[in-house]
Amino acid sequence: MNASNDTQMEGTPLIVPSSTDHALYEPICEACRTVHDPEIPVNIFDLGLIYTIEISDSGAVDVKMSLTAPGCPVAGEMPGWVQDAIEPIPGVQSVNVELIWEPQWGMDMMSDEARLELGFMYMFNIPGKQALTITETATAQIRKLMEQGNKKGLRVGVKKGGCAGMEYTMDYVDDIDPNDEIITQNGATVMIAPMAQMFLFGTEIDYEVSLLEAGFKFNNPNVSEACGCGESIKFEGM
Repeated sequence: MNASNDTQMEGTPLIVPSSTDHALYEPICEACRTVHDPEIPVNIFDLGLIYTIEISDSGAVDVKMSLTAPGCPVAGEMPGWVQDAIEPIPGVQSVNVELIWEPQWGMDMMSDEARLELGFMYMFNIPGKQALTITETATAQIRKLMEQGNKKGLRVGVKKGGCAGMEYTMDYVDDIDPNDEIITQNGATVMIAPMAQMFLFGTEIDYEVSLLEAGFKFNNPNVSEACGCGESIKFEGM
């Protein structure tokens, strides 16, 4: 197992075609479907993380796969999980799993089954429907902090952590990721990280000020549980 940093030759496809006609291809796909990203209730094959499955006549299997993000906490383990899932298949002689980062994974790589399972098949294609909304007070605060730091916008996401299992992330960034969902409103720009889009759809971002504290608040209809402070959350099915 290794990570590839080789520069692609001009004209070479970023995703090498798989050996779809080989008799072992479907069993290998099913084996990959037994492997799950621990943060997402969908198998890695339907998530679109398996880019290429090459199978030689002798049964040597070469898998090229990616992850939802380079900072994925199981980046060092998941290729081994894939290898362990494929090796027991009759006819497989050897397995090599290579982790690659080009092309970058995006939600458009998910299968229809994965989108349906997550319940987000059409959410980001509804004309006139924003992924999330921002209140006027939140808009003013985001715009103010963008101007103070000379930033392109506020990037929001989710990560594992906290007593309920997941936490929101908020970072003012200098660059916009092409895979981000972008919402602009009255001079404020909010970017939703790719893997957070399914969890934040329909969310309202507010900014509340009280005598003791001030801060952003996520009113998220997808949250099934939250800790007392509201900073740690849990999503249905996770």
